[in-house]
Amino acid sequence: MVQDAEKNREDDRQKKDAVETRNRLDHVVYSLDKLIRENKEKIPANFLPEAEEAVKRGREAVESNDTDRMRREMEQLEALTGKISTELYKNAAPPQEGATQQEARQDEASQTTSTQEGEVIDAEYEDIDKK
Repeated sequence: MVQDAEKNREDDRQKKDAVETRNRLDHVVYSLDKLIRENKEKIPANFLPEAEEAVKRGREAVESNDTDRMRREMEQLEALTGKISTELYKNAAPPQEGATQQEARQDEASQTTSTQEGEVIDAEYEDIDKK
């Protein structure tokens, strides 16, 4: 049995590598596809056809079970995902300073509001007369 294991060690390693590569590529394809679906209107027009084609090629590579092809496609998909994410981040509207300052003031005001008549205040107390 030990001899059989030694003989099959390289085959097992190659199969494991192929499965792991396939799973990683499948994940990268899914992530890019989801990024496209959720941000289609925000993605620059020059990236959209390239991204959709890359997803298609990635799915075909997963189906092919060719480990080298899957690695090449995964590298291309990861690079494209990085470019698209960078563009989305650059094009995102910067937060307005006035709005954040106003929110901070509202939070502070809500924490320091004085109690009004009839408002219930939660408190713990101890009845010292019963001791």
